[in-house]
Formats: sequence, structure tokens, C-alpha cells
Amino acid sequence: MNDMNNKRGVNLSEWIASVSTSWYVLTALMIIGGLVGQLLAGTFQPLYESSATFSVTIDYTRTGALSDIQEDQAMRGVGSVIFSDVVIQSVFAELDNLIETIPPKKFFERASLDRTDFRWTMRFRDENPRAAQQAVGIWADQAERVISTGLEHALALDSYYLVLDGYTNCLQRAPAESGEGDICGFENSGRLLDEIASLSQTIQREKEASMGLFSHLSVVLVEGSTEPTREARYGRGSLVFSGSLIGLLTGLIGISLKFLLKKEHQS
Repeated sequence: MNDMNNKRGVNLSEWIASVSTSWYVLTALMIIGGLVGQLLAGTFQPLYESSATFSVTIDYTRTGALSDIQEDQAMRGVGSVIFSDVVIQSVFAELDNLIETIPPKKFFERASLDRTDFRWTMRFRDENPRAAQQAVGIWADQAERVISTGLEHALALDSYYLVLDGYTNCLQRAPAESGEGDICGFENSGRLLDEIASLSQTIQREKEASMGLFSHLSVVLVEGSTEPTREARYGRGSLVFSGSLIGLLTGLIGISLKFLLKKEHQS
């Protein structure tokens, strides 16, 4: 019975031995596959990448200790502004005036934003190295402008909140009866309530204008865009690896078929 099973089945050790003796075939096929992948990569139009980096710092002397979640929220807020519709639409308007038109679809396909610790790096790739530099430079300029304005509104928002807290506390300490008399510098409680309502509307506008930025942040452009001189080899390594892998699999399949045919002939 065991002899019959050995004849019908495939001995794994024999197959491994067959593969190991044909290592040179596998190696050659892997090299050929890698070269084919390299040739295919060479047919792609070269892309050049330019980048710019913002550094973000938090004034802990004013905020006190922050949790990791709070720091992450502050950082994500900056990233959201950099890739916000306000910034990107401004970028499109500027790009139309300086270089060949970059359609929105192409911009979003080739633009990226990466975070490393307390830094945000914006990147853009294009066939024209000058276009890549200009795109990132304009993007950085517009992001810097919007962030600066947003932080100004965030600081104003903090001030308005302090004033609102003062008015609210004063109103709470005022006499229950609504009579005439000086209340926090106002003629009566009614005038104070009107001011609180008006201030609340102002706070809402400042909150929208701040774009969710944390007031105690400092955002500085530490690395401006430069014209790239070397091609960004995106995807080339993957093509070479895929070609080598296909070569390996092709070799294994061929060796296995040869092994099975040999076993069948022997049986």
C-alpha cells in the first residue's frame, strides 16, 4: 500500500532537490524579469518632485502640558488648512498665471502632504522640473498666507472669549430684578444681554475665520521649494521587483512541470 502511495504521490524532498539543482535557471529568469521591469520603467515619462516644509511649534508656556491627543489635533488642524479648499483654489488661480495650466485632477494626483513629527511637507511631481517647483512654491505661499490669517483670527477669538466670560460672570452677579443701574459699564442688564448676543455672533465669525487653528501655534516655512535636478523614480523599484518575482514563479512552474512529467514517465 505504501509503495502505491509513493508512486502516485509527489515526494516533496525530491521536488525540492529538483528545484535546488536548477537554481541557475531560477537565477537567470529572475535577472531577466528584473531587466524587463527596468526596461518598462524606462519607457515611463520622467517625473520631477519639488517640496516645501512647514515646522509647527506649540507655546507650552501659554498652554501648559498637552496630551498626545491635543498635540495631534493641533497638528492635524495645520495639515487640514494646508490642503483646504481655500488654499488649493488660490493655488489654481496663481498657477494659471505663471505656468502651463495644471488641471485640478492632475494637481490632486501629483500633490501630496506628509507629516513627520512636528513638520508638514508638501510635494508636487511634474514632467517639467520648473513647473514642479513653481507649483510647490505657490502652494507654500498660499498656505502660509491662509495659516497666518487663521492664527490672527484664533488669537482674536481667545480675546473675545475672555470678554464674553467677563460679561457672563458680571451678568450672573447682577441683581435678579431688571432695574436701571450700571452693570459692567452698561446702562442695564438688557444692554448687557444685547452686547453678549452681538459678541457671540462675532465669536462665531472668528471661529470660522480661524479655520480650526490652535491660537498658541507658530507655523514657519523652514524649507522653501527648489527646482529638482534629479528624476523622482516612483514605481521603478516595484516594476523591477515584480519582474524578478514573475521570473521566479515562471521558473518554479517550469521546473515543477518537468518534475511531474519525469515522475509520470518513471511510473
